[in-house]
Amino acid sequence: MYRIKDPRRFLEFYTKGLGMTLFVKTDFLAAKFSLYFMVYEPKEDVPKGPSERANWAMTRKTTLELLTIGEQKIIQSNHITSGTKTELVMDTSEFSYCFVYEACKRFEEIGVEFVKKPDDDGLMNGLAFIKDPNDCRIVFTTKCIK
Repeated sequence: MYRIKDPRRFLEFYTKGLGMTLFVKTDFLAAKFSLYFMVYEPKEDVPKGPSERANWAMTRKTTLELLTIGEQKIIQSNHITSGTKTELVMDTSEFSYCFVYEACKRFEEIGVEFVKKPDDDGLMNGLAFIKDPNDCRIVFTTKCIK
């Protein structure tokens, strides 16, 4: 789960940049927070009814949960404050992806910021590190699950 400030930026990043589909958005108005669930599935495969979607979600290989909280404010790109407490958020997620180089070409085309490209010098060739809208790192490895 990622805590986010601006859902529009994240939804655009994860749908257009990473090819995910938003399949559920749930607002908890009394508690002042919203949840967004993203998957790697074609939109036409996502069930239409709420209960079917909930059951379907639990059978997916990858589900990403994004959280917005009305009372919290992100005061810097990687710090979140709630009242008088400020905490450093250093989230890193990893995606195993067979076609890292092809994905990186798409990231470049849409302006995603790289921390490291797969061909950069160093010991971690074949890996890519990009930044999401919260400046959190996302690692792409070349593991293929068959």
